[in-house]
Amino acid sequence: MYSFNILVVDDEIAADEISRRNFQTEIVPKESTCTFAGSSQEAEEQLSLSNNYDLILLDIVFPGQGASANREGLKLLERWKKQKRKEKVILMSAHTTHEQIDNEQIVKASQNILGFFQKQAELDDLKN
Repeated sequence: MYSFNILVVDDEIAADEISRRNFQTEIVPKESTCTFAGSSQEAEEQLSLSNNYDLILLDIVFPGQGASANREGLKLLERWKKQKRKEKVILMSAHTTHEQIDNEQIVKASQNILGFFQKQAELDDLKN
């Protein structure tokens, strides 16, 4: 079994203790470590504390962060690209499907994207 250090950037999961616990016990490998950030600012703080993440699960939409919330996750990726961050990223969203995302915008944001999943609908796929 593999062990990973994972940063989960998601306002809904980070805000709910039960969701965090379920995510860590049901989704990620048992020996892995998860750190949760509920906003792009918290994600930046976590990354400044540790350069040791193997994977980042990044929500695309952050409700409640103003007009720029719509694609805040992609904007965060663009900043990471400028910083030459190398972590692999899986994008996720409950509000957006893969078809609704502009692939050109994703490529512009980062070359480190491994994939995309729609939360809830595909969460069980991560278990396997």
